[in-house]
Amino acid sequence: MSNLNGKIALVTGAAGALGRPISMELARQGARVVLGVRERSQGEALAKDISATTGNAAVDVLVLDLASCASIRAAVKEYLGKHDRLHVLVNNAAAFSGTRRTTKDGFELMLGVNHLGPFLLTNLLLDTLKASAPARIVNMTMENSKPMDFEDLQSEQKFVSMDAFSRSKGAGHYVTVELAKRLEGTGVTVHAVNPTMTATTLIAQAPLPIRVAFKLLSGKPEKNAQTAIAAAAAPEYQASTGKWLEKGEEKPWRPEVLDAATRVKVWEVSAKLVGLAR
Repeated sequence: MSNLNGKIALVTGAAGALGRPISMELARQGARVVLGVRERSQGEALAKDISATTGNAAVDVLVLDLASCASIRAAVKEYLGKHDRLHVLVNNAAAFSGTRRTTKDGFELMLGVNHLGPFLLTNLLLDTLKASAPARIVNMTMENSKPMDFEDLQSEQKFVSMDAFSRSKGAGHYVTVELAKRLEGTGVTVHAVNPTMTATTLIAQAPLPIRVAFKLLSGKPEKNAQTAIAAAAAPEYQASTGKWLEKGEEKPWRPEVLDAATRVKVWEVSAKLVGLAR
C-alpha cells in the first residue's frame, strides 16, 4: 500500500458510486481528500462517513458543478484560497441523459459534464499540479469505438444517447494522451481508467437493453474502483504516463487517439468552447 501522508487529493463526483470508494481509500492511505460534490450537504455527510471509517479527519468539501464553467472557476478559486498544492486529481464525475439536454453554458449535457468540465478544471489546476510534482491526474473514461464528430460535436443534428455518451467519455482518451505529451518532464503524470460496468444509478435513463446488461453484469463499485485507486496512488503509475488502464492492465489506444493532429484538434476545440487561451 502506498503512503499518501501529506498529500492532497481532489476527487470529482465524490459522492457517486465510484467516487465514494476512491475517496474513502485515498483517505485511508493518509491523503487530505477534497470531495468535489454538487451539494454541500451531501459532501458533508460523506466527509463524516469517511472520517469515521478511516480515522482521517482531513476531509474537505468543495462545491463543484461540472455543468457550469462559472461553478468550476469559482471552485478552483476557493480551492486555491485554501491550498497551494495538489498531488492527485481524479476526474470521476459523469452524467448520462436519455434526451438531449444542455448545461448552463449551452453545451450538450454529457459533453459538458463528462469532457468539457473536467478539461477546464484540469487546465485551471495545472500550475498547482506542476508546483506539487510528483503529481497525478486520473481521467475516468470508458470503452469507445465512436470517433469524434467535429461536424456535430454538440449532437444538435442527431442525438443518440449512447453515442453521445460514448463520445463524451471517449474525448478523455484524446485529452489524456495529449496532456501526457504536454506534461513531459514536469513530474505530473496522467492516465485514463475504464472502471468497466459498475452498479450505479448513472445509466437510469439509458435504453432498456443497456440497463438490463448493467443489472446482470455490473461489478461492485468497491471492486471496480481499484484500478483508479492504483492509478492515483500506486508507485508504478507515477513512473509512467499516458496509459489507458482497465482491470489493472494497460490497454492499447485506438489509432485515431494516437494521431497527433486529431488530438490537438480535440484540445483546441475544447479550449475554445470553455474560454481557455491557447
